[in-house]
Amino acid sequence: MTNNPRLYMNLRKLKNRHGKVWLNVASGMHLLEDFANLDSSFLYFFAPFYPVIRPLLKAPARQWIEQYRKLKAQRRFVFANCGKPLPLPPGSVDHILASHFVEHLYHENAIRVVKGFHTILKPGGTMHLIIPDLETRARRYLEQLGDPKAADVFVESLTYHKPTMPHFSLRLLHALGVFDAGHHWMYDQYSFRVLLQEQGFHILQTNETPSAQWRATDWGQVNLVMQKM
Repeated sequence: MTNNPRLYMNLRKLKNRHGKVWLNVASGMHLLEDFANLDSSFLYFFAPFYPVIRPLLKAPARQWIEQYRKLKAQRRFVFANCGKPLPLPPGSVDHILASHFVEHLYHENAIRVVKGFHTILKPGGTMHLIIPDLETRARRYLEQLGDPKAADVFVESLTYHKPTMPHFSLRLLHALGVFDAGHHWMYDQYSFRVLLQEQGFHILQTNETPSAQWRATDWGQVNLVMQKM
């Protein structure tokens, strides 16, 4: 974490109408109201050129970019490399949501990023992390043991790699570090709790944070809320 204030994000622009700083880290297409939505999505690079490249795109890609452009015009978006500790002053953030993001980081990097979250949160600040649950997927695999498709379904659910090689454009983006949809590590609730507690977080039993309803009923995920004491 740098101590040079000139390298920090503009904290004033991150504040919402309540005077709070709520971060939606690695937001992707999910730009939330009253949150500063942070991401380094490749859509950020392509969106300005959309009128020019539109004829070259297939219908699903056009719909994707059009939706992103519309949301970006309505909600606050900040380009940021979320795979590194965020350049914000210590104790400056009220709440952090990171939904289905940490599993996309290598384990050692996930620890650095979570430690960075702890640094930038205010004392008493909260964090809401959501990750796919390894235990749920493993239990489903064991229940289906004997089914010749069970192993394929289990491996695909981990999202480490797809069964076919991705398109060249995606491989190029991966190489440039702009976009990587694959998971680099998986957690269950037990390993994830330990990771968070080792970085100084106190796990809360109830979620009364600004992001409490986000993906609250999705299948097969670990939903944890914590506080910086």
